[in-house]
Amino acid sequence: MNQNHRINAKKKLIYKILESVNRKKQAHKKRSMKFKHIDNILEGCLIACSTVTLSSIVLQYMDASPTVMLVSAIFSSLSMVGGTVKKTMGISNRWAESKGIYTALNDLSREILILMAKNHLSSEDLDNILNDIHHRLSLIEDRSPLIGDLIKTKRVAVIRARGCSYYRG
Repeated sequence: MNQNHRINAKKKLIYKILESVNRKKQAHKKRSMKFKHIDNILEGCLIACSTVTLSSIVLQYMDASPTVMLVSAIFSSLSMVGGTVKKTMGISNRWAESKGIYTALNDLSREILILMAKNHLSSEDLDNILNDIHHRLSLIEDRSPLIGDLIKTKRVAVIRARGCSYYRG
């Protein structure tokens, strides 16, 4: 295999990895937005329950009606249970985690594009870029929740000493 063919094969591999990074980035963005939406809805419900509870407590002092006391007790209980469920589910943490991973993948994608925009990259330069991409991608995926089920295609890059090949599994 001649030098130009190796360089083109490595560039192709880098662009395929870039496609994979972009798919994962979009999946994490979608996941992040879903958790943010759920967190906002839960927070709004908890605030509404707390407001009704506070209003009912104030009304209890004006009118000692059993209905007002019942409403206060119900919404107070709903607020406590909702707060506990929200903490237990960890929606805010999941949102922050997905957003952080999306940001890291976005940075990696941008850096790959910047590196590939350079002219006259040698085979060794491309090997260094591939190694850097794989290292950073493994660090990102180690702290990432399993989201690979959302991405249907699996791609494994195999870099050999005499060149590079692309294996689809």
